[in-house]
Amino acid sequence: MIGTHGALIVLALAAPALLFDGLVSWCFAAAVAALGLVSLLFANTSSLKRSWSSCRPALPGGIVLVAIPVLQLLPWAPSGLASPIWEQTSEALQTVLGRPISLDPSLTLAGLANAIALLALAATTALAAGDRMQAAQLYRATCLSTVAMAALLVADGRLKLLEADPGALPTLVGSLCLIVAAGLGAAATRHRDRASTSRWRPRIDLALAVLTAATGLLALGRAPDPAGLITAAVGAAICLLTARLPLPPFGTRTALAITALVALPAIALVFGPGRDDVSSALIAAARLDRTIAAPAAQRMLSDTPLLGSGGGTFAALAELYGPASSDGKAPPSAAVKVYVEYGPIGLLALLASGLFLALKLIAGAARRGRDRHYSACAAAVVLVAMAQSLLDASLTGAAPQVVIALLVGIGLAQRRSADR
Repeated sequence: MIGTHGALIVLALAAPALLFDGLVSWCFAAAVAALGLVSLLFANTSSLKRSWSSCRPALPGGIVLVAIPVLQLLPWAPSGLASPIWEQTSEALQTVLGRPISLDPSLTLAGLANAIALLALAATTALAAGDRMQAAQLYRATCLSTVAMAALLVADGRLKLLEADPGALPTLVGSLCLIVAAGLGAAATRHRDRASTSRWRPRIDLALAVLTAATGLLALGRAPDPAGLITAAVGAAICLLTARLPLPPFGTRTALAITALVALPAIALVFGPGRDDVSSALIAAARLDRTIAAPAAQRMLSDTPLLGSGGGTFAALAELYGPASSDGKAPPSAAVKVYVEYGPIGLLALLASGLFLALKLIAGAARRGRDRHYSACAAAVVLVAMAQSLLDASLTGAAPQVVIALLVGIGLAQRRSADR
């Protein structure tokens, strides 16, 4: 898998170009899909079995990301799952338009393709990062890519390098920098404590960790947000503590029990009499500058069917629900976007599967003697991404999604030998 490993390093280093969006995103997705297909065709059976075992904790989230858009593309849906817009339009035109879930199947199909590309990137990374040396090289490449993203976002504040307003993206990228730096610093100090024969490598890793942390702090300082700063600090602390402290081992049953303990009250809130209160809380938690107006977003959430209005349809739906603020019709947060496009079922399923994935990564780190920082970093990244999705829409950007997929793939690959 040397060719796959080299191609992944190139893709990781090229990820900052996704900040410029446009055609770059589609070219990147096509390259990831091609690499995933080639890797699948040429990988040996033992590597595929090992990768399947490694990636099983991410399977629930992957199923949600693929199954819901597929259901949304069906030409007819029960009235309780279809958007009320179809019925209202049919009555106005006095004709039968059908009742698909998705308001725009082409947008939903594009969203499905993007989700498959991200899953393929994470799975291909897990396939190539089974070897610890290759995992280390991929981790450093991802670290450099995150530093480049943060530097571009900091420079954009003065030079206006990016066409679109990055919004809260510096906060998320800065958080990723701090988490990656914490993992790299933990690895450097652990290797130094072990009196490694390669004394220069821990020093280089430590210097890279300092550079990454400094760049992340600059990115966080571009648009200071108390909630974002707290999230970044907590994420870095989770990574560092998980990578350095001895943790009690736990298995799948414990992870499932914790996930159920958190998910069941949330299900009762969303599907009980307090659904409107949940919608209001999602709006209240998000930043509303340069986004669709709060009353319009509230109506969108109230009208959302159980499986949403279709992946990728938030902007189109916002045109029907205006008015919006003077800067556009962007979603207040990634959670609001997911709620509208995937429905309350999709949002709850993704949050529950994300929590389960983070717990399994922590369990893998707890059983590792060395190189546990990979799983620790991946767990912290997943938890911070979930928290950040409630605060703003930065998680909808392609660049941070690629970084998260790479880190999760590395973490999954390196938890395998110790997880049962």
